[in-house]
Amino acid sequence: MVAAAVGAVTAAPDGAPSLVDRLDALAEAARLAEDVLPDDLHAAVDELVARAGDRLRLPDHTVVALAGPTGSGKSSLLNVLAGEPVAEVAATRPTTAEALALVRADGAGPLLDWLGVRRRHHLGAGEGLVVLDLPDHDSVVTDHRLEAERLVGLVDLLVWVVDPQKYADASVHERYL
Repeated sequence: MVAAAVGAVTAAPDGAPSLVDRLDALAEAARLAEDVLPDDLHAAVDELVARAGDRLRLPDHTVVALAGPTGSGKSSLLNVLAGEPVAEVAATRPTTAEALALVRADGAGPLLDWLGVRRRHHLGAGEGLVVLDLPDHDSVVTDHRLEAERLVGLVDLLVWVVDPQKYADASVHERYL
């Protein structure tokens, strides 16, 4: 299963099963329950296990996405993290049409290719961190929304950037929080 695809992985430092062991157990449980699981749930488990296995074969960098609604300051925050203006910031909406990666890691290319992120700003060698400025999850442009939703399902960590008005928006809570 996953272990065979990514190589032998030892138990987690605290003695708990590794992520690979847990993914293999999930896949086995789904296989054993194949006759009673709804088809859509079985397909979701298969897709999750495959996606996680693919991710485990890639560089061990942490991918953080700055996600949120229109005009919440995601690109401005990325610029602060970069220490220079790398993301376009404007009063017109939407501004960010596709994800932009701020890369502080060696060898992140295969990971960014897997994520489908073409726009990249390299800060040089570092601690293995990739920060993504995502398009708006509530954009009026369908392709922007779909890109944000796709990447939300692939990254390691989400930072939701919202202002008080957007935080009150039901779509943030219903779809993500």
